[in-house]
Amino acid sequence: MLSVVIGRSTRLAASIYAGCIPVLVGEASHYPFFDVIDWGKISVRVDINDLSHLEEVLLLRYTIEDIEALQTNLMLVRNAFVYPLDSVTPEDAQRHLLEERGPLFFALQ
Repeated sequence: MLSVVIGRSTRLAASIYAGCIPVLVGEASHYPFFDVIDWGKISVRVDINDLSHLEEVLLLRYTIEDIEALQTNLMLVRNAFVYPLDSVTPEDAQRHLLEERGPLFFALQ
């Protein structure tokens, strides 16, 4: 499943956690963890001029194997996009995430 994200969207984290491959529109935005996550391995980018024929562009550009590889990579880093529950302090959530996976894990992905 693909999820179109234009610019900075609050739905990006929800889409990623749902297993949707983000379709990022444009080149000028910086995305979360851009310094440690290779967004080219977990998303696809299209030009804003391609939006009128987006389905055709995506079907011609990506094979099912490409989509499966993107989704596999996405599953490896999606926990980085999880926000803690209200009852959990941000510090506890960060400590848990770092203990569970660690920053090196996300950097290597």
